Formats: sequence, structure tokens, C-alpha cells
Amino acid sequence: MAVPELPQTLEKWYDLAVRLDRQWRQAMAKKKIFAVNQLVQQPRQPTRPPAPLVGNTWQNRDPNAMDVDCA
Repeated sequence: MAVPELPQTLEKWYDLAVRLDRQWRQAMAKKKIFAVNQLVQQPRQPTRPPAPLVGNTWQNRDPNAMDVDCA
């Protein structure tokens, strides 16, 4: 928003300040909505891979365990 001329009275300064504040708040709200929409549209990656299938049961493995039986 361009201000063609500076206000001459205190009341006009208040009006300008309110108008600029409203515009700023609207811009920040749109920015927040845009950021949320971007997060929602991104595909989610799994946080950790699924546990390996052993027989017919799923078993959780200790992530710190060493695989000593592997050649």
C-alpha cells in the first residue's frame, strides 16, 4: 500500500496505523495458511522402517544389537 500523502491530524495517523496493522495481520495469516498447506501437501516419510518379518510374526529388533551370525 502506498501512502500518497502523510496524515496531518492525529486521528488520520490513527486511521493509517489501524489500516497498516490490519494489512500486516492479514498478510501474516495468509503466510501461515500457505505454510500449513505446504506441510499438508508434502508426502510423509515413515519415521522408521518396519520390523522384519520372521516366520508369521513381527519382531522388534534392538537397534543397538550387533549381527554376529552374519558372514
